[in-house]
Amino acid sequence: MAGHDLLALHALVKADVLEAFGKPLGVGKEADVYDALTPGGRRVAVKFHRLGRISFKQTRRLRGYVSEGVWADWYIRSRSAAKREFKALKLAFSAGVSVPEPLARNRHVVVMDIIEGTELANVSALPEPGDTLVEILSNIRKAYVSAGIIHADLSEFNIIIRPDASILIIDWPQFVYKDHPNARQLLERDIRTVLKFFKRKFDLRAELSQALDFVMGLADTLPEFT
Repeated sequence: MAGHDLLALHALVKADVLEAFGKPLGVGKEADVYDALTPGGRRVAVKFHRLGRISFKQTRRLRGYVSEGVWADWYIRSRSAAKREFKALKLAFSAGVSVPEPLARNRHVVVMDIIEGTELANVSALPEPGDTLVEILSNIRKAYVSAGIIHADLSEFNIIIRPDASILIIDWPQFVYKDHPNARQLLERDIRTVLKFFKRKFDLRAELSQALDFVMGLADTLPEFT
């Protein structure tokens, strides 16, 4: 694992993408994110995809070794996730969706604009919860209508509330195109998850059908909040 990390970092340094590596910004089940600097001094986030890390560790703990098949599976899945996320970020960013700007990818590593803020799940209060919900739905709409993609794993854990209270949507490796056979089901699940969170946390209610019509571009008016 460390060897592949070093190979990716070496390639990114040689390509003049990275110059300095900093502290961890977040460590999760499927990715590690670190602070870094470009040669021009720009702060960026470096994301190492770690798909299969849990099963990888279990295999090593139970068997005392890691087979070539397990290692290859981890690397192939992680590299594929990085490739998919980089593609999704490029499509979303070009369409004006509030996502980190994608800068480079090598192997299982994605370099993007810095991610600053707090997960929505960990925010105790918002200046205007209704405005935040509108911003989230409007960005889901841009992704669907303008970029032609669906996050497909959206929740309060991958919506970042930045210091100025605006949002940033992260973690896109599971995205699908809107012509995917399960596109409507996945889009509906994303929206339902967001609405349930705002109802539970901020007592803000909206009709799922109205929100879905707005996001899909079938209605120009936002759902009414109660």
